[in-house]
Amino acid sequence: MRSVATMKRKYGLKSSKRSDFNKAVGYLNNPKRFMDYFRMKSNHFPIGSGVVESACKQIVSERMKLAGMRWKTAGAQAVMTLRCILLSRIWNKMFGKVSQSETPVTRFT
Repeated sequence: MRSVATMKRKYGLKSSKRSDFNKAVGYLNNPKRFMDYFRMKSNHFPIGSGVVESACKQIVSERMKLAGMRWKTAGAQAVMTLRCILLSRIWNKMFGKVSQSETPVTRFT
């Protein structure tokens, strides 16, 4: 943002471009709180899309895209939900909740 301010001072800004400039500055300022990489890394949060891409590969691609498979939305959602529970290593905890419930669970949300 300092570079943008310096360029504005150094080169000036035509009135016809002022609206575009303000829109671009707003675009950069609005998600600023999400771009504090130093704080995020110091709190051990993942930086980048690798974690999301890996999850998509493990949950969707490895199970849902096998040869000859066709899925309806409800079936695909149920399988992906179960796969998330399994890969999160909380299967026994979740199974205990389902088996202890009074009403049978027919749909995962």
